[in-house]
Parts: sequence; structure tokens; C-alpha cells
Amino acid sequence: MGTEQPEKLPDFNQVILIYCRSGNRSKQASQKLADMGYAHIYEFGGIMDWNGEIVTSE
Repeated sequence: MGTEQPEKLPDFNQVILIYCRSGNRSKQASQKLADMGYAHIYEFGGIMDWNGEIVTSE
């Protein structure tokens, strides 16, 4: 993710949920989006630490 606003995220007020495998990349991505001006970012950290149900497409 660069420093330009992502084309697929046109609304700076939309809710954005972010997670990754371990939590490092989601933290970095969340910070970049916040620096761009997105207001409602929820960073869940790593899916490895998730205690809830996980639904896959398999």
C-alpha cells in the first residue's frame, strides 16, 4: 500500500476492518490508512490470536 488513497476505498468515513495472520501487517496498514485521513479503522490484529469462530470459503 503506497501513500495515495486506495481507489477501492473512496469514502474516508467508511468503516474499515483490518486483520492479518500475526498482527504486524494489519497494524502497519491501519496506521497508513489513518495517516491518509480515514476515520473509522478497526484493527483486529492477528487471526492466529482470534478466539471467535472463523468461517472460510472452503
